[in-house]
Amino acid sequence: MCGIAGFYNPYVDYTKEKPKWINVLEKMNRSLKHRGPDDEGIYISSMCGLAHVRLEIIDLMTGNQPMVKKHGDRECAIIFNGEIYNYIEIREELKGLGYTFQTETDTEVLLAAYDKWGTKCETYLNGMWAFCIWDQEKEILFCSRDRFGIKPFYFVDDIEHFAIASEIKQLLEIKKSQPEVNREHFITFLVSGSLDYSNETMYKGIQQLKGGQHMIFSLIEKTYKIETYYDLKNSKQCHYNEHESIKRFRNIFFDSVRLRLRADVRVGSCLSGGLDSSSIVCVANKLLNKEQGKIEQHVISSCFENKEYDEQEYVDAVVKDTQAIIHKVFPDMNQLLEKLDQIIWYMDEPFASTSIFAQWNVFEEASKQNIKVMLDGQGADEHLGGYTPFYNVLFTKYARKLKWKTLQKEIRESYSKRRKGENEGIGLPIIKTIVNACFPHSIRMVFSDIYHYFRSDTPYPQRYWLESKYRKIRHMYNEKDEKKYIYASISMGVSNLLHYEDRNSMAYSIESRVPFLDYRLVELMYHTPIEYKIQNGITKKILREGLKDVLPSLIYNRYSKLGFVTPENIWYKENFDIIKKELEQACDILSNYLVKEKVLSWFYRNYSKVEKGDSTAWRIICAAHWVKVFHVQV
Repeated sequence: MCGIAGFYNPYVDYTKEKPKWINVLEKMNRSLKHRGPDDEGIYISSMCGLAHVRLEIIDLMTGNQPMVKKHGDRECAIIFNGEIYNYIEIREELKGLGYTFQTETDTEVLLAAYDKWGTKCETYLNGMWAFCIWDQEKEILFCSRDRFGIKPFYFVDDIEHFAIASEIKQLLEIKKSQPEVNREHFITFLVSGSLDYSNETMYKGIQQLKGGQHMIFSLIEKTYKIETYYDLKNSKQCHYNEHESIKRFRNIFFDSVRLRLRADVRVGSCLSGGLDSSSIVCVANKLLNKEQGKIEQHVISSCFENKEYDEQEYVDAVVKDTQAIIHKVFPDMNQLLEKLDQIIWYMDEPFASTSIFAQWNVFEEASKQNIKVMLDGQGADEHLGGYTPFYNVLFTKYARKLKWKTLQKEIRESYSKRRKGENEGIGLPIIKTIVNACFPHSIRMVFSDIYHYFRSDTPYPQRYWLESKYRKIRHMYNEKDEKKYIYASISMGVSNLLHYEDRNSMAYSIESRVPFLDYRLVELMYHTPIEYKIQNGITKKILREGLKDVLPSLIYNRYSKLGFVTPENIWYKENFDIIKKELEQACDILSNYLVKEKVLSWFYRNYSKVEKGDSTAWRIICAAHWVKVFHVQV
């Protein structure tokens, strides 16, 4: 795990003023030292400059970057952030094709893979990555981001150079003007909290590659083009019965965790006590005991004194079963406000809820325990049907197939096992199912748009609903089509979480790995029918059955869901004066977007009855702090 930076201009010879350009790259590296505290390097050629900071995870003695290799007369240089988990297998294949290697790193394997397969090398990779390769012979800059956007890749072409970076703050270092807000993106965030839903960012003129995209900047064409090299919709169709689906899930998941345990440093896990993180810890424990003998596995958990938000009962069950070494943290609202500007600086953009602070505390504790790699459960809910709205997808499918008895049973069971605990009445899913089954998706979205537009009790102007991109995002979640719903969850929903995961972990120089986003697993679940995943009101049935012999019974039979949450609604009630003051200051900063009287009036009416998961007030507060931290022109 590392950080990258670079610039490219076919009209400039960087070697003529080499000290000047080295200084620019060093400046970009300095703002990224948290991503790579162990080493740094710079490469300058006539048309491009590349910089890298390294966090040593594999082959601690060699493998510094930028790495330059010659294959025959062809010279290529690479900067690479991430991990190629199957690099050992790829290296053996390349050795058979005549390639030789001087290091034990995945970086050298990646460079050789590019030499052999060109831009098609991405299809051979299982991992997370953001890399840039300068091919001197072809005079192209080849940049790529992994399939689901686990690792970040930003770029800008509105300055004197085309520049790339791992984090936005690096690009702000070399921009000569004050950063400007991307108004449409900003409004979308205020309305919904959505962030990484497109190539645009919160900053005007700064863009990003989306997951599954690569970019080629050609000297000949003197411009760049962005292409989608991977799209889940185009993945190979697979049709298995339920038993075979469970078997294949187990095999791939075990292999995914096995690959992500490859490291030359200490590996730990985030443990919320939920099904996903518990599965990772239990499978990792089984693999470590089998392959390396009994070794210590460290896990970090975010806990709360308030039982409604606390999962220690489940955490302790996993720890007892695996004999893992547990480290518990207890996030506090006052600590969050004290550290808010610091967290935003690492995030580059505002974050949508205080739950991010729970994760921040987990990685902070991991750093104290000298853990350099952490496994986490991001991505499981999105393709295994773990979120509550997936029930509506299942119900709609049964309604359209006229399976009324099965539908009735599933609605009843979902209520008793899950939705009752989430304070959702049994009538709402019935109404949604009828509407979903009877009306086209486009018509239902029109009614939904009308409802949201005329909602009176919001702190922001009603027109923001029409100006934001949230309407378009919501339309992608089609409950009549299970594959479209999963696709939206992966391409839209998980992207925000991965953004926060990357910045929280990298703030403490920790590499975070997400086994549930192994592309083989995502593709399998994408093509697996929803009725295999949800049965008798029980979500993630495939995971439960596939890992039944591994999970503690308390986890296997757990139906409630929390994740890395914070008691945000309770914090509002307990800290009324503090939150009120924060909102007042936020409205002054965001006066071009919000009316203070309207916001405060809304807060007075709602602070005592804020529902779990409603982060409207927080988005306003965080957005204002972001403007202040980065001096953004709004």
